[in-house]
Amino acid sequence: MSGTVQPGGGGADRIRFIGLFIWGIASLFFLYEFFLRTFFGTLEPEIVQALQLNATTFSILGSAYYLTYGIMQVPVGVIVDRFGVKITAIIATVLCGLSALLLAGATNFGVGLAARLLMGFGSSFAFLILLVVARDWFPRKNFGLFAGLSQFIGTLGPILAGGPLVAVLQDGDIGWRTAISSLGFFGFVLTILCALFLRGRKAKQNGEIRFLLPKLSVGQQVGMLLKTRQAWYVALYSALIYTSIATLGAIWGTRVLIAKGLPHDQASDLDSVLWIGYAVGCPIAGYISDSMRRRQGVLIVMAVLAFLATTALWAVPSGGLLVFGSIFFVIGLAGGAQNVGFATIVEKVSDRLSATSMGLNNGLMLLFDTVNPVLFGLLVTITMTDGGTDFTAQNFNYALAYIPILCLIALAISIFLIRETYCKPELEPTLLDPHSSQ
Repeated sequence: MSGTVQPGGGGADRIRFIGLFIWGIASLFFLYEFFLRTFFGTLEPEIVQALQLNATTFSILGSAYYLTYGIMQVPVGVIVDRFGVKITAIIATVLCGLSALLLAGATNFGVGLAARLLMGFGSSFAFLILLVVARDWFPRKNFGLFAGLSQFIGTLGPILAGGPLVAVLQDGDIGWRTAISSLGFFGFVLTILCALFLRGRKAKQNGEIRFLLPKLSVGQQVGMLLKTRQAWYVALYSALIYTSIATLGAIWGTRVLIAKGLPHDQASDLDSVLWIGYAVGCPIAGYISDSMRRRQGVLIVMAVLAFLATTALWAVPSGGLLVFGSIFFVIGLAGGAQNVGFATIVEKVSDRLSATSMGLNNGLMLLFDTVNPVLFGLLVTITMTDGGTDFTAQNFNYALAYIPILCLIALAISIFLIRETYCKPELEPTLLDPHSSQ
């Protein structure tokens, strides 16, 4: 009978140095991917001039990354589940390196578009690989914490791709092509590290009675996941709770705060406060959830915080740095709940579907992050009478009222639909040890 051995619960018995080392390599790949995702806006003047772009073509190049990244999320989960982290990481880092070199040498829109599409494709593997490494090399009880730390490391990418990148270009007197070429070669360094050290962890076999499960085709794997209602509930919760991060932190936040009376420089700084809150919220939410051995309660509390903070942003017409800084920090902090969503969805499926389930979670989040900012903009547009872009606080009334509604839906899902897992896999078989006295 052909089949796969089901390890029954996965994870290590304790945190070991080798696990931390391998997780560190996977974390470096995730930071690299996040940097590739966000450096494009920083280099906008240079890229526009060199490739002779306009606002529309530049926007297309920027969004091309997300197109392949989003499309690949569920397939990436299936690929990682079937082929493991080592092979997929090697291929993904090579593609990232090649795409950066291709972009560095681009002289027109077509080549730039191909480079960004390839960059999004290679980058789409990074976060799932990192979560699978955390699942394999750390105890199940610590998965939420390390998933949160993984998110924290990822947020360093956009931070480094902002001011530090500009400082390197200015102080080092190097061109943008040289900088991106260096990113390409760094991708190949990551390839070597992955080839030498990155690997999954084999489950212990000493005396365990194990289960031989039949192999599943890709279609069967995806079909099993799509039929798991609890996985869909968790993914929908994560997408709803995170959408305010993408909508405000990445696109509309500065405009909203300027409309509410803050100067442009202060409004821009508060966007960073939101990301800081998110960076703090991810590991804290994971740690609390792991320590309490509860998922549902943390999801509920974070949804309440998200609802209160986004409602405050809608209701408060004006204020200073302290007022809006506190609101933006709490919005980011509450967004860390989606990290607990990753830990929860893994516990809703069997081990061989865990990467695929995390791909579903990430993919649905990305879908919402693509659609909701556009809807937000449409709700702003319908309030404009002159067709201009000189927004007032009143122009954001409808759009800002829409975000708390999403958080309220997430709260209802966490209360009424998501079942508590007590930080244990719901579908794992119990392993029997014949040498145990109990």
